Amino acid sequence: MLQIIYDIPTAFLLAGFLFLLMPVSAWMILRDQGTAAPIYWCAGGTVLGISLMLLGLRGHVPDWASYMLGNVMLFAGQLLHIHALRKECHRPLKWSSSLGILFLLSFLYWLFWAYMQSAYWRFSLAVTANAGFLIWTAWLARKVALFEPNKS
Repeated sequence: MLQIIYDIPTAFLLAGFLFLLMPVSAWMILRDQGTAAPIYWCAGGTVLGISLMLLGLRGHVPDWASYMLGNVMLFAGQLLHIHALRKECHRPLKWSSSLGILFLLSFLYWLFWAYMQSAYWRFSLAVTANAGFLIWTAWLARKVALFEPNKS
């Protein structure tokens, strides 16, 4: 019988590689549309791919690169996706707002990592922030779907 061994870092590395491959491929197709939204979306996917690869390399790279930088890049990638969708809704998000959100989350993550040394709080912050970003992304995608006449 075939035994499958699940290795979380390997899953993160594979997902990161796919998140690098897909946005670059999409950008090559969508780059001539004349709008910045595809660039933001593809840049966000690329940043997400790099962040997933950093998270998958934990144990092989310093903790500050894997956990701190990986999670901050995960937040930044999702914010770029939100920028793209808000631009498509004709209600662009201010860059200062995104940078403020990113700075606040980064500061809290650093506080939990360096000062409190609490893996529980770091994980809780990362999961909560990413879930919030995914809910925001889904809500914006729904608005784009209602706004666009595209049936797909």
